[in-house]
Amino acid sequence: MTVAGWVMVGSAATSAACCLLPRAQATPRAQANAVGMLTVMVLAITAPSPFMHRAGALFLLTLAAGLGLGLVEAGSLHWQPEHARAAEWHRATGSVLTAAALLLHEHAGGAIVVQAFTVAYAAWTLATVLSPHASMTQRLRWEHVAMATCLLAMVFAGTM
Repeated sequence: MTVAGWVMVGSAATSAACCLLPRAQATPRAQANAVGMLTVMVLAITAPSPFMHRAGALFLLTLAAGLGLGLVEAGSLHWQPEHARAAEWHRATGSVLTAAALLLHEHAGGAIVVQAFTVAYAAWTLATVLSPHASMTQRLRWEHVAMATCLLAMVFAGTM
């Protein structure tokens, strides 16, 4: 496995660990998304194939849709603190971008679009992590950075 592959899997594992910690208070959907992302990253590195990329992308899109639905369910927008909703959007967006990277990495035009959105995602992550949100935990900051790092390694290091 390449260095970029280790970065992808390591950062996906870090993100999942941050999300699964009991004190994380992540929703079951977010936890499923974190474990799903780690699983897809491991499979993308160890068994790369067009079928695996398509299946992984479909799986991630399904998980992202679950996160999105969780955000718009009746009443769910009112009980979650602002940083929790923002974290769910960040997780869902990361899953969609990862799915797009799995599907479009071999197509030159698609790869450029995914790269542009990945740079925007990394900028969003950096702005969120560096912003002085008193309510954002250190664990959530690490989760955000790990997610962005995984996506950056996947998109720009061509590890698939």
